[in-house]
Amino acid sequence: MNVASIILHTASAGVFGYGIANTLFSDRPLDTWIRNQYGGHFQYLTILGLLITTSVAILGFLTDVFPSRGLRSAKRALLMTAMPLEAVIAGIYWTLLTFFPALILKEDIVAPALQVLTNTTAAAAAISPPLATIPLPVDLAIHAFPGLVLVLDFLFFEEKFGAKSADNAAPVVCLQTFIYAWWAELCGDINGSFPYPFLTLSPFEVRLTIYAGATLLAYCSFLTLNAVHP
Repeated sequence: MNVASIILHTASAGVFGYGIANTLFSDRPLDTWIRNQYGGHFQYLTILGLLITTSVAILGFLTDVFPSRGLRSAKRALLMTAMPLEAVIAGIYWTLLTFFPALILKEDIVAPALQVLTNTTAAAAAISPPLATIPLPVDLAIHAFPGLVLVLDFLFFEEKFGAKSADNAAPVVCLQTFIYAWWAELCGDINGSFPYPFLTLSPFEVRLTIYAGATLLAYCSFLTLNAVHP
């Protein structure tokens, strides 16, 4: 029984649970608004990735405590799905948050009401529309720790994927992209906007390019991690 692995899986499941509780069940105005949209929080690739990564942590814990070939195979299958997915989530989110936050964060839906109450002029609000930020602990729990934990888990507690298994990565990544692109387009059509502003601002042809670029990023991240695995 690997104690370090048990600690990693238990602690990460707790962190991910905290992230889920403070998004899906949060009473913040933005989260309440999201829940009333078609698809709710499940519009967001971040949340879908977090749920898959949480499943990896739970399966990892079960495999640590109750060694089983079936459990381990299931965990590795989800790991192949989750690692490239979290690479895309973290790569896009932190890059845009750092350099172009308005492309990843929605406008604060509470601020306009506060501006009226405080007699803030509309002109001033138009100059710099406030963005709805996520509390830092929650932000790290859903956008940073999932990818970090998967990398640590893979490099220190898992074997690298053999050539035959690694060949499955490309179709897995392409299938993920197709499913999420279809889902995002459906939600965007029904809600009148996409879960992420950079998708809302992009015409269909540009969105196709974004989906293709995300697929390439996901696949390359998997190949890189598998190549550097000891």
